Amino acid sequence: MRQRILVSVGGAALLALGLVVGIIVGPSLQALAAAKQTAQPSVAKGDYCALYEQTVAKDLGVSQSKLESANKDALQKVINQMYADGAITQTQKAKAEQELTQYATNPCAALKQAAAAHQSGQGTPSQALTAARTTLETATAKALGISQATLQSDLASSKTVAQLIAARGVQKSAVDSAYLGAVQTLLKQAVTSGSMTQAQSDMAYSYIQSAVAQGQYPLLDAGSGAGIAGIAGGR
Repeated sequence: MRQRILVSVGGAALLALGLVVGIIVGPSLQALAAAKQTAQPSVAKGDYCALYEQTVAKDLGVSQSKLESANKDALQKVINQMYADGAITQTQKAKAEQELTQYATNPCAALKQAAAAHQSGQGTPSQALTAARTTLETATAKALGISQATLQSDLASSKTVAQLIAARGVQKSAVDSAYLGAVQTLLKQAVTSGSMTQAQSDMAYSYIQSAVAQGQYPLLDAGSGAGIAGIAGGR
């Protein structure tokens, strides 16, 4: 749950309908959609989102335009409530509403864009994550008494920070302090820029602090970046 809260709200503005992205692009459901498509020749081959939307509208007995209007109204209500609850910042709310306006009359365009970005590897905030990782590497390498280049090489060879601490014979508390200090700096920047609320920042730090206590260092150890991704600019 904590990790999900870190996900950018702007990019998730169309999630109510976008929950079907995984279904639409999933291999097993692609086959199912293809099978249904034979009964609805008005849908272009391979346009699974349009098939989904038309099927839902038909089953509900409403027009596609009415379905899209209801989707927009529901999403706007959710955005407003999240902002009122302090779950998102003004910046996140504005971005969510911008995307909602852009894709309100054509939700399939948003889903296709998301799927294309995912397939091309552009769905991750690579530049922001790289910058965040560099900040964490700098602080951690200094605490370990090695260069950043050496740390990068060690991590690339699948070594974990915990293993490096043991190998170097340094105090874990010193490394933890340096790493968490860098995390706090990144979180403070995210809150200042308006890409995260203070509540989101506090929850992120609590999650990361818990991971570190267990010997895990998000964004440095292989496969452990999901929980910290949200602090890299909140994108």
